[in-house]
Amino acid sequence: MQRALLARFHAQVGELVGEVFHIQAGCLRSQDVLEVGCGEGFVARALDLPTIGLDRRPEARPAVLADAARLPIRDKAVPIVLCLEVLEHLPEPWIALEEMRRVCSGYLILSVPDQPWFSLGNLLRGKNLSRLGEDPEHLWHWRGETFLRLLRERCEVVRTVRSFPWVIALAKA
Repeated sequence: MQRALLARFHAQVGELVGEVFHIQAGCLRSQDVLEVGCGEGFVARALDLPTIGLDRRPEARPAVLADAARLPIRDKAVPIVLCLEVLEHLPEPWIALEEMRRVCSGYLILSVPDQPWFSLGNLLRGKNLSRLGEDPEHLWHWRGETFLRLLRERCEVVRTVRSFPWVIALAKA
C-alpha cells in the first residue's frame, strides 16, 4: 500500500515537472532543477530527473551541503525548485520558502503531509501509534488549506494536487 501511495505521489510530481518544462519550452538539464532537502536522492531516482541535490545532512551525500534557510546559490539561478516532504521538518519553513523563491527564476514544486490524513495513514499501517500517527520528526502539522495559505501569502499558486496523504503545489516564484 505504501509503495502504491509513493508511486502515485511521484507520478503527480513528475506531471508537474513536465508541465513546468512545457510552460518554459525548455529542455531538461541537471542545472535546471534544485532539489532542496534531497536526502539520499530517492525522488530524483524515482522520477529519473537530473537535479542539483541540496541537503544539510552530509550523510545524505548531496551535491550541495547547505541549510534550506541559507541557500548558497545566486538569485534567480535555477528555473525549478523542488522541496518535497521537507518544510514540515524545519523550525521556520517560511524562511526556507523565501530562500527558494530568491534562487528560483521560474517555478516551485512543494509538498507537505496533509493532516489529519497523513497521521491516519500512519495509524492504519501501525506506525507512530503512541503519537496517534504523528511523525516525531515533524515540527509542523498542516492541513492542506493552511499550507496553501502560507504559500499564497508569498507566491502565486498555479495548481494544487492532492495525492493521499500529501498536498502538492506548483507555484510561480
